[in-house]
Parts: sequence; structure tokens; C-alpha cells
Amino acid sequence: MYECLTIQQGDSGGPLLCRKQRTGEQEGSKDDGEIWYVAGIVSWGIKCAHPRLPGVYAYVPKFVPWIHEQIHEYQRPTYSNPIISQFPLQIFTKVVEYEPAVNEVEVTVLNRSICNSWLEHRDLNVTEGMLCAGFEEGGKDACQGDSGGPLLCRKQRTGEQEGSKDDGEIWYVAGIVSWGIKCAHPRLPGVYAYVPKFVPWIHEQMSLYND
Repeated sequence: MYECLTIQQGDSGGPLLCRKQRTGEQEGSKDDGEIWYVAGIVSWGIKCAHPRLPGVYAYVPKFVPWIHEQIHEYQRPTYSNPIISQFPLQIFTKVVEYEPAVNEVEVTVLNRSICNSWLEHRDLNVTEGMLCAGFEEGGKDACQGDSGGPLLCRKQRTGEQEGSKDDGEIWYVAGIVSWGIKCAHPRLPGVYAYVPKFVPWIHEQMSLYND
């Protein structure tokens, strides 16, 4: 018997965990009991928990050989590993590969209240841990296959002294592509994880790997 735990909106990249009964080699051995394993990774879906609208997940067992290959080659001291760019993405019923070139699009970051007013009729909500970007008329957006990609924002930086090497622009990661309804449709902005809210947690996780 298998039992799975699933998740909801805003959880792209999260695990679908399944549980099954495990029996040891001998009755009463320490291996008797339940085991949990990652069966899927949240990919996409339409709305949340609506009738006949199931969530769709990347099927992890299909990619186990690729995962083993990447883990074997992983460079832990630097964390400089182009894993995502090599991952074959499953969309609907066919497998496609990422384009070798990285594409970009300029979108406008919107006030959270505007996003919620546009999405209200779909029973969706942009929370404090999210931000959204796009245009009322649509036309530009992140789309399927972009989950986990960065929303980069630019601001002017001024050095301590005029003409110093620190003068100019700086780019920072404001968001991570999370979810959306369709792509580039009017009044359906893309929704991103709001990175500044999670900076303390990010620092905490990074500190776990400091020597």
C-alpha cells in the first residue's frame, strides 16, 4: 500500500513523498516498518484542489540514473554546478530539453494588492512570501519550464567617493519563478517567491555548510 503527501500553490520544486511498508530480512529486524521516498517534484497545475484538475509532478524514478550521475560529479566545496541547465523537463506528455541559450524578458513588478485583485475571481492569493510581475495587457511573462529561475532587479549604486569603481548599477535576485496561470495573458501576472523575505533563512542554511 502506498500513501503520498502532496502540496499546493507556490510550492514548485517541492517533493511528492510516498510511503510504503518495508519488511526486514528477518521478522522483528530493525528494517521492519515504513519508508518514505521522493516520487515526484511539483511541476505545474491548474488552480488548487479543484475537481478533475490534478497536480502534475516530474516523475523522479525516471531520472534516477541522471541524478546519480550529477551527484557523482557534484563539486561541493564551490557549489558551482550547472545542474539545472542540463535537466530534461517534462511538460504535459512529452520531454523537451532546455534551450542552450538563456532568454530574458523585461517585466514590471506589481503591487501585491493589484495582483490579488486580478486573481481574486480565480480564488488565488499572492501572499507576503510572494511577489508578482507582468502587465495588465499581458504579452510578456515567465512560462512553463522557467520555475526556479531568477527575477533580477537593477538599482543604481554609488561608491564612497565620486568616480570609485563601485559607481554604477547592481543586480540582485528579487524573486524566484514559482507559478502562474497560462503565460503572458492579460491580468494573469507571473508569481515569484519573494527572496528578501527568506534572506534570514538563506543565511541560516548557508551557515550549516561553513567550515
